[in-house]
Amino acid sequence: MHLSSKEVDLFFQNKDTKDFILLSTVYQGDLIWQNKADNFKTIFNYSKKNLLNENSTERLESVAKENDKGWLVLDAARVMLVDIPKDNFTISDIHFEFFGKYGDHYIWGWNTDSD
Repeated sequence: MHLSSKEVDLFFQNKDTKDFILLSTVYQGDLIWQNKADNFKTIFNYSKKNLLNENSTERLESVAKENDKGWLVLDAARVMLVDIPKDNFTISDIHFEFFGKYGDHYIWGWNTDSD
């Protein structure tokens, strides 16, 4: 099954993401394949191993603590594996804003311009 990232591309189209990191499951691979990896400061993989970890938010917490602003993009097939709501939430005093579902992906951000 191939998950479409077209709607995610459209979400980010008019956003300046060069100073933001990206933590993602499938979307990061699509960016690399499309030669668009430089659209973000750094790209981190949210692997299946991280998602199946007893504390599935550990990777997210670690990346967010080390990076002052960023985006989290999880595909619909794997979002059920991580213990976060499809809503705004807070981990370790870091507020994550939920932007919604775009195609096959869910998007959250921390310290984005809309905060």
